[in-house]
Amino acid sequence: MKGLFANDSLTRSLGQIVRIQMILAAVLVVTIGIWSGTTSAAAAAFGSALSIGGTLLSARSVKRASGRAGTESSRSLVPVYAGELQKFLIIGVGVAFGLVVLDLNGLFLLTGLIMAQVGYVLASVISLTGNR
Repeated sequence: MKGLFANDSLTRSLGQIVRIQMILAAVLVVTIGIWSGTTSAAAAAFGSALSIGGTLLSARSVKRASGRAGTESSRSLVPVYAGELQKFLIIGVGVAFGLVVLDLNGLFLLTGLIMAQVGYVLASVISLTGNR
């Protein structure tokens, strides 16, 4: 993650979020693989990857907005809103692609997506409590 963003705090936060998301996703994928087989584990991995990709897209939007904050304060949140819309569309299309084209199990795909989002929330809670 080094060099992705100029702001060291944002880089550290993003690194922490992605690390937690990847750890939870790996635990979930291994558990599902043991419990239900490789096809279901692949669906969970696909859902987790969509969620982690969404996190990276959101971080990119925040970085663009922070660059505009000093110069165009009235329009500084436009990149954030545009990025969140892109994230929503990419994840929605990704889920549809996984379900229809790849014929993945919907339960496990959504479980992977949700578990990685739980990692996002968990990282936020850890950051707020100061345990870095």
